[in-house]
Amino acid sequence: MTFDTFKETIVSALSNYYGSDYTLSIQKIPKNNQIILDGLTIQKKGQNISPTIYLNPYFSKFQDGMPMFHILEEIKNTYAMHHPDENIDIRFFTDYENAKDRICMKLIHYEKNRELLKEVPHIRFLDLAVVFYYLIHLTPGEQATILIYNRHLPYWNVSTDTLFESAKINTPKLLPYYFDDIFSVLQNVSDLSEFSKNQLHPLYVLTNSEKLFGAAVILYPNLLSSIAKKINHDLIIIPSSLHEVLLLPAEQGESSEEYSSIIQEVNLSELSPEEVLSDHAYYYSRKTDSIC
Repeated sequence: MTFDTFKETIVSALSNYYGSDYTLSIQKIPKNNQIILDGLTIQKKGQNISPTIYLNPYFSKFQDGMPMFHILEEIKNTYAMHHPDENIDIRFFTDYENAKDRICMKLIHYEKNRELLKEVPHIRFLDLAVVFYYLIHLTPGEQATILIYNRHLPYWNVSTDTLFESAKINTPKLLPYYFDDIFSVLQNVSDLSEFSKNQLHPLYVLTNSEKLFGAAVILYPNLLSSIAKKINHDLIIIPSSLHEVLLLPAEQGESSEEYSSIIQEVNLSELSPEEVLSDHAYYYSRKTDSIC
């Protein structure tokens, strides 16, 4: 079965299941790093928002032998878990005063997203770019985002700098940082009782409370300086994905370049292409209070 036939089969089966009160459609959705995915929306009449369910990974499961009825059940369960019960207030599109308190920022790779960056306001940061989105609160623990495009700025009568100023205030407030050592994090998901903290190199996880575009926490005012002061070292910053970074205390004379080959290997073997932030590490200096 080809991917096109797979998609047609999914839409046909789910259309029969949900009935005439629902509209199903598939659209090409541009993701990070110029990845294009096929997104299915299942929208009930009268609702103005619906989750996007990406079919590409389901096709891979089908090719690996998962029966079609199992795939359909997974999609139905995903929709049931994530569809909103209420409409959202879309007035933020008409007035920046309604939108400004939920404008947030995320980091993406500059070169790998050149085409997207032609269409969205952004701030260059090293080899990355800061872009902006509107954060929608659906339910506790459930968030949705809308990327801000250049076409919004004249409509709102604001500049990119204005977005950046709003995002620097909102993102730490709406998505507060989460920081812990890797040992504590891994203890929550697996049995590491044979290890002790003394057997592990100091390694820390830094993200935000929702694990959503959490690599942007390195831009939070004074955060890296306070962490570096706490552990009494400069920092090696390892971009493990769009959603988090790992921090290592930098030893005397150590360079972040030593970690680049490891990062590249992990990006190729462990991450989906759209989750990759960068192929090399960064260095935070306490002396200059800057990242390079």
